[in-house]
Amino acid sequence: HNVAVWHSAATAIAGMECRDSSLFAQATSGPCSLQHLLEQGTSPDGFWFELSLGYQNYVIRALYEVLLAASLRKRTEFQPLHGYMHTLLTSPLRVRFSGDDPPTINDSNRYLQIPDPELLHAIRRVLPTKDGVHAAQSTLDWDTLLDPPVAAPPLGQPPEEEAVEGGGPPVDGHAGTD
Repeated sequence: HNVAVWHSAATAIAGMECRDSSLFAQATSGPCSLQHLLEQGTSPDGFWFELSLGYQNYVIRALYEVLLAASLRKRTEFQPLHGYMHTLLTSPLRVRFSGDDPPTINDSNRYLQIPDPELLHAIRRVLPTKDGVHAAQSTLDWDTLLDPPVAAPPLGQPPEEEAVEGGGPPVDGHAGTD
């Protein structure tokens, strides 16, 4: 199912880039739309239904790609997906152990840390956090060369136990960073 999210994200990006309304419609409406996939795949407590933090991070990265592509094209149709991205990113903060170790909910092919500095670095343009910007400032790569990181604005904190405007399950907190 996380693969379906990537497919829908890629379809949305291709639709935007090629100005193909039929591709774009596939990603924005119907059973394979990003909104529908996220509604079906995100549990009320903010975890991806496959119960793998690795897969959850894949979904976050797919959302990042489509949100970045949309923002570069000044498109606003995907703004409601920010709530899902935020929720999926923050839900592991409630179950981490001391030392920021995650529980092994399911499988993982690498050691994960909560919050995951690599993930925060990767998504910093769409969901900037202090830790994500710090990780980007500590990394010399094409990403930071072409788009140097600047200080992160304060990350808004939706009210506890209230749905994020425009969709998404309830969230309680932020990405664990100021």
